[in-house]
Amino acid sequence: MSVTTASQITDAAIYTAQMQAAQPKATGAASKLGSQEFLNLMMKQLQYQDPMEPVSNTEFIAQQAQFTQLSTTQEMNSNIASNNTVSQALSLVGKNVTLIDPNDFTKTITGNVTSSTINGKSSTINVNGNDYALTALKSVNATTN
Repeated sequence: MSVTTASQITDAAIYTAQMQAAQPKATGAASKLGSQEFLNLMMKQLQYQDPMEPVSNTEFIAQQAQFTQLSTTQEMNSNIASNNTVSQALSLVGKNVTLIDPNDFTKTITGNVTSSTINGKSSTINVNGNDYALTALKSVNATTN
């Protein structure tokens, strides 16, 4: 196999891996290049590289650094989102709120938030003696004392 043919195969394999990573998932949502897709792409590049001109150490280390940075950024985003949910739930204690009734979406529930509970990544607030998901929150009303 000539160097040109090997290079064309490598380019085709990388292009195919990039296109597969960019295709929408079965859910219909647009795909983002996540850590698994990035790792698959990197492995395909190594698998189909030209043995006469392998990826340089510098380029490979740069790709590994990008992979590490991607993983760290995803973890940080997850932590920030979780902390925002916790902060939001805690800040509602003592406030008068309006919620969408989970049993009848055409009705609302109004009351004072007496407590909040954090369960992992989800939070609930207690209004009128019942716990409601934070996602049921419709509005926070100004309180007058």
